[in-house]
Amino acid sequence: MSLLNITNDGLPNILAVLHATVLRATKPISETDLLEIVSPSAIVEDEGQMARSTLNRWTELGLFVRDNGMVTVKEKLPSRRATGLEILPFTRRMACRQALAEENNPDLWASQSARAADLTRSLAWMLAQDVYRASFAQFETQESQQILDPERLLMRNSTRRSGLQYWAPFLGFSRHPFTAIDPTVAIRDALAEVLAPGEGLPAPQFVERLGTVLPVLDGGRWQQEVLKYVDPTALPRRQPGQLSTALSRGLLSLWDSGELQLQQMADLGSSVTLTGAGGARSDLTFQWIARPQEAKV
Repeated sequence: MSLLNITNDGLPNILAVLHATVLRATKPISETDLLEIVSPSAIVEDEGQMARSTLNRWTELGLFVRDNGMVTVKEKLPSRRATGLEILPFTRRMACRQALAEENNPDLWASQSARAADLTRSLAWMLAQDVYRASFAQFETQESQQILDPERLLMRNSTRRSGLQYWAPFLGFSRHPFTAIDPTVAIRDALAEVLAPGEGLPAPQFVERLGTVLPVLDGGRWQQEVLKYVDPTALPRRQPGQLSTALSRGLLSLWDSGELQLQQMADLGSSVTLTGAGGARSDLTFQWIARPQEAKV
């Protein structure tokens, strides 16, 4: 199993439809009916193979639960009346959680039977890059310059890079056009697991919590593991308290949209510093990060 091999392991758009279909069902749905709904035999020419592969892989990863030919999901939406605009972020967050889960990455460097490890390690490496200078088209070259151990190479070939270009934007870690590295959407999806509305935290503690929920970001377990094998002369290490350009981009976007409040409180002492195209930004040093109180309707 290799999530980045989209030919054998499925596509994000098919996953989204599969998950939405099961979420909307009032009870477990038969696998046969589910596949016919998502991939009608009268229309789809592959006899439902891609939909079946996607369902199989994400059942193995724990997003779906299969029992005696019936399919349900691991976690349901609180409301059955959710709109499509509410279902997609839920699917994205649940898929992200399962892909990055410990049980689906037992060996982060596995080349065979990798479960989600090839996706996880690739995301962790990608999000440690300088987003202003990294390019999906050059990922194989860049990783060969940074990772000297041939057993630890990530993409290995253009097929896996292509898979990453599908899954990274779906999970909220990059965006179109030009597949720019940007974790804004993934951070937004995970905010409820880091901070409640109206609450705040010292900025370093916020980053630590976020790295626990999204362990491919700064300080997260998977990014730390990948960086052990990255040559620091090829990808310089950040200074204490300095955030990656990827995380900086995400936080700035959520600050600009009003979804986060980045505040300067010098009396707190500890802080984080955002990084821009020219390096660390001393003018963007913050000691406190909060979520605004949700407006009452």
